[in-house]
Amino acid sequence: MERVVLIANHRTEVDWMYMWDLALRKGCLGYIKFVLKSSLMKLPIFGWGFHILEFIPVERKWEIDEPILRQMLSTFANPLDPLWLAVFPEGTDFTEQKCKRNQKFAAENGLPVLKNVLLPKTKGFCTCLEILRGSLDAGCYSVFNVETKQFEVNGIHGNENINKPLAVTSRVISAMVTWERCGVEFPVGNLIKLYAGISYEKGLGSIYDITIAYKHRCPSFVDNLCGVDPSEVHIHVQRIPIKEMPLSESEAATWLINAFQHKDELLSQFVAEGHFPQQGIEEELSTFKGLVNFSVVVALTGIFVFLTFCSSIWFKIYIGFACAYLSFATYLNFRPLPVLGIGKPMLCN
Repeated sequence: MERVVLIANHRTEVDWMYMWDLALRKGCLGYIKFVLKSSLMKLPIFGWGFHILEFIPVERKWEIDEPILRQMLSTFANPLDPLWLAVFPEGTDFTEQKCKRNQKFAAENGLPVLKNVLLPKTKGFCTCLEILRGSLDAGCYSVFNVETKQFEVNGIHGNENINKPLAVTSRVISAMVTWERCGVEFPVGNLIKLYAGISYEKGLGSIYDITIAYKHRCPSFVDNLCGVDPSEVHIHVQRIPIKEMPLSESEAATWLINAFQHKDELLSQFVAEGHFPQQGIEEELSTFKGLVNFSVVVALTGIFVFLTFCSSIWFKIYIGFACAYLSFATYLNFRPLPVLGIGKPMLCN
């Protein structure tokens, strides 16, 4: 599973729904995480869900957001964990009034004057790139014609005896120990199985540059809720391998501004022609599967509501403490270390 950072234009307040839909269609719904404004984390119940799903809250003030962003991104740095990190670099949804203010700022500062998107805020994106680059570029290795191989990594000795060919693809972690014969980097201090015939390819992580457009008019949250609009959602996706991304912050910032200039051109073309270039059509999602999933969610919700109000006093106390904890953790952005995260170093030592 490829680890990616998604950057998208923020056309309306419901763009995130279609990012979720894209993740669902690509089998990555469970891996998508959003950078979102912190006020949404204060919503009852929904904010708890955002907190549990590890969404990153931002105040849109860099001196406040930088330490939070860095701390949260560091928890996503394990290249073994699938990740779709969705970022809206504009920082707010598009309106004509915001666009006019943005155009004035761009003209005064020698930046591109855009009509269909706002100028992106570059610091957050550059920080994502800085912290996650190593894990996005972790690569993979494949094992073919496996034979017995002695190895020693960081003082650990061992051997593997496999007498039949395999074809395995796995994720590996970039670190400080290199097995010179195979040219593969492995994590220090871990027990490593080394085989003859390993081929290694870097640069499998990517940036997905996503441009969202709506036919006829942009939908509101109420439009979505009532099934009125949009009649069509068009999504243009460009994949940029992480190895092609600039290394310095200034060059990455320039790349992002150029990417949004290209988005602006794509959206102008969409307005004129009604579609993106070389556009295809995704298959319809299964109505049957949707109904089954909806029924399961409704049934589980009903069961837990029933247990909350009609079960023993101890269950009610448990639910009360759970709600109080989630309210406290969400409001203060408190995130305890996971039990597995604490246990792994103990097991490795």
